[in-house]
Amino acid sequence: MDRNHISLLVSLSAVIVSFVGCKQAEQKRIEHSIPIKVAIIYNLGGAQAVAREDFYLLTKDAVQIWKENGLLKNEKPTTFSDALVFRIEFLADRLNVSQGKPSKFAEALTPYIVTTVTTDFEGNATFEAVPEGTYYIYAITETRGGNAVWSYKVSTQENKTVLLDNKNAVYAW
Repeated sequence: MDRNHISLLVSLSAVIVSFVGCKQAEQKRIEHSIPIKVAIIYNLGGAQAVAREDFYLLTKDAVQIWKENGLLKNEKPTTFSDALVFRIEFLADRLNVSQGKPSKFAEALTPYIVTTVTTDFEGNATFEAVPEGTYYIYAITETRGGNAVWSYKVSTQENKTVLLDNKNAVYAW
């Protein structure tokens, strides 16, 4: 082999290695973590951690999904009677769940679930290995007087712990 052939082989090898390296970099997904801390803030007794509850990362807003599935008239109740109707429907659904029947609210969300976490006893959890994008954190928890329901918009671009409480819940009573 002469010098020109060796030089050509070296150049060709460098191009191949460069091309393979670029392809591997393109295929590598960037994954993120979304830490959460959850509590219910009471006038008497202060903040109480939301412990051992499941939280879901959705690709779409839960309230919008329920509206599209005919489970809500409005995205946010505009009158007292709208809010009351939602509470009655929601509580009837929770009663069905307690009797072993499926939840129509939960079933509507199932196709949009990316991942699930369960909070620890201090109300902390982290969604791990989340692909880049915008999501909604969904959960339901019981409060002293009823329930809190979240559908909280988050982005993987934010590098901070998401604080959830009854003040930023979609519904809380």
